[in-house]
Amino acid sequence: MGAYVLEELGMEALEELTGSLANLIRVTATSFRQAVFAYTHKQLRTLWRESDSNFRKRLQATGLKKQFIDKAIAERNKPFIIRSILDKKVESIKSKPLKSFVENFLEEFDETCIEAGYVIAGGLDTYIAQKNLEKVTERNSTKNIEVEVQENGSVTLKEFKPATTT
Repeated sequence: MGAYVLEELGMEALEELTGSLANLIRVTATSFRQAVFAYTHKQLRTLWRESDSNFRKRLQATGLKKQFIDKAIAERNKPFIIRSILDKKVESIKSKPLKSFVENFLEEFDETCIEAGYVIAGGLDTYIAQKNLEKVTERNSTKNIEVEVQENGSVTLKEFKPATTT
């Protein structure tokens, strides 16, 4: 019985350690990914967001008119939000049926992306549960233990392997 309890305790500790290690790896990977994204974003922004005078010189070199250059410089200092641009484009549609269709399409697309996330998460949960069940089934295989009680009162436990007949 002691060996069984010790084995179960060891397996639970191993499962706990494995879970903690998996969580540590996940958090580390997430932090690394965020750091890489932040670094890349900063480098690209530095490249793109040079001073207005340098930006003006680049645009003038392409032969653009002064009013367009002034507008481009004013626009580049505003935040770029995809959703607000998309909403403006949808609002500018004059045909009511087409506008309604595009609005409904975008709403359904958003919901579809969210549902796809749920499906992926559910699939991952099922996969992980199956793997855990396989481990439990494998670990709970039947073992025979031989208990020997010595004359001095000590107890020895040995795994008993019955002879197989073929």
